[in-house]
Amino acid sequence: MNLFSLAIFISGLDKDAGSFPNLEVNPYSSTEGMIYRLNAPDIPLIDSWNGYPLHYARVLLPVWMCNSNDPDHYGIAQYCVPAVTYIAQNDWIKDGTEAGISHSYSLTQCLKGMNSLTPNYQNHLSSLLSCN
Repeated sequence: MNLFSLAIFISGLDKDAGSFPNLEVNPYSSTEGMIYRLNAPDIPLIDSWNGYPLHYARVLLPVWMCNSNDPDHYGIAQYCVPAVTYIAQNDWIKDGTEAGISHSYSLTQCLKGMNSLTPNYQNHLSSLLSCN
């Protein structure tokens, strides 16, 4: 998603659970990830898993899709699709590094999907992990 960057500064109810990923506005960055096709009846279930509306806001964002994970070989099949994502409500955003909350589990989970990420984004996530 263009204009957003990954932030791992979300505090949950249980501090031992660590922090969780979130998106934050950043006009100089983009975030990589997966898009899933859902049916309308699935949305309330996903809402409940994400703590919507108390913990997260559900937002519709434009997402650029491409047919290659190598930025030097983007093909002609680049297109924009609308996608729902969840962004933490302000009450849940805390700088986990200042609060001593670990984000290593969340980042490790993100890195498990490495084969769908560009090498640069893999390195970016790995560098966040090494800072924790």
